[in-house]
Amino acid sequence: IVLGVDAALIRSGWAILDDGVLAASGVIEVKAGEPRWEQLWDIHRQAVAICKTYWPDVVAIEDSAKWQGASGNSLAGVQALAQARAAFMLAAMHDEVGSPRIVLMDSHHVRDLLCGNRNAGKDEVRRNLKIRGYDLPMRTERHRVGGKMVTTEEIDPDVADAVGLAAMVYGEERLRRRG
Repeated sequence: IVLGVDAALIRSGWAILDDGVLAASGVIEVKAGEPRWEQLWDIHRQAVAICKTYWPDVVAIEDSAKWQGASGNSLAGVQALAQARAAFMLAAMHDEVGSPRIVLMDSHHVRDLLCGNRNAGKDEVRRNLKIRGYDLPMRTERHRVGGKMVTTEEIDPDVADAVGLAAMVYGEERLRRRG
């Protein structure tokens, strides 16, 4: 079982692959504007609950500090991503969730493995995951357009990134075990 995590401070996508099949996915959302320690505690608490539920063998976390677009490359943005990532790592090491292996993987590497293009956009990642047979969850949003409320549905990009990460790590784990 692989838990893939697209970590961020406010909205983190996660996905569980069980024997290569998408078993569960979702988003951890915390309140913007709350003190940082409360946001990190909330991420940690929700991540521990996910780990307790699914008992992953591997927790794959996107190494977003290497991502060139990380929050506009501001120091504060990169620090927030690193802290969110650390909250997931600490959750994976929690006494009550076993001891899964933690893998950090650069998002460019994931996109290169998945799409053959390390600079692939989120749409290309989603398209390649659908081609590979992953039934990705949809996200519904309401927008005001010209005075009217419009509802749109799209594949959740944070969850799609977490699925892509989990799928690539699952494939590498299978190869590692065979080798």
